[in-house]
Amino acid sequence: AIILSLRPMRLVNRISTIHTTIASIIQTVKSLTSLVAIIALIKAMYAVVGLQLFMGQFAYCADDGFEEGASRYGELADTPSVNSSSYNVNITKYWKTEPCKKWVNPTFHYDDFGNAFMSTFLFSAGGWGNTLFSAIEFANYDHQPIPTNSYVPVMYFLVGVFTFNFFLKNLFIALVFETYMHIRSISS
Repeated sequence: AIILSLRPMRLVNRISTIHTTIASIIQTVKSLTSLVAIIALIKAMYAVVGLQLFMGQFAYCADDGFEEGASRYGELADTPSVNSSSYNVNITKYWKTEPCKKWVNPTFHYDDFGNAFMSTFLFSAGGWGNTLFSAIEFANYDHQPIPTNSYVPVMYFLVGVFTFNFFLKNLFIALVFETYMHIRSISS
C-alpha cells in the first residue's frame, strides 16, 4: 500500500515542469535559510519595539460592571457625616469604585519578550485585529481600557503590516521565483 501511494512520484520524472518545480523548491531551501533568519531577526526587533511601546498596557478587569477608565485598585471617596449633638464633622471613607478582583491579560500581549514575539508573529500572519484593539483601548496603566481611546498605536501596526505582509513576503516569493527561473534556464 505504501509503495502504491508513491506511484504518482514517477510523474515527476516524466513531466519536465513538475521536475523543474520540485528541483527549484529543493534548491531554494538552501537560500531560504538565510532569508528566514533575517525575517526572524526583523520580527524579533519589531517585538522589542512593541515591548517598549505596549508593556503592561493590554490588561483589563474581568469583573462584571467594572467602569471604563477606573483604577484596578478602586477609588475612595470622602463623604462628610455630621454628628448633630456636637456638630462635629467626621469624614468617612467609602469605595466610589470597588477594586478589581480579576485583573487579566489578553491571550496576546507585549508584557514579556516571548508573548511580544508571538503577538508580532500573529499580526504578521494577519491576525492583528484583537491586538490592535487592545492597543487602541489603553487608557492608563492599571486602569480599565476605554474603547476607541487613542488611535496613535495604529501607526505601529500599519508599519508592521506593510513590512511583514508586503515587503518580506514579496522578498520570499521573489527568491523562490528567481531560483525557479534560474533552474528552468539551466534545464532548457
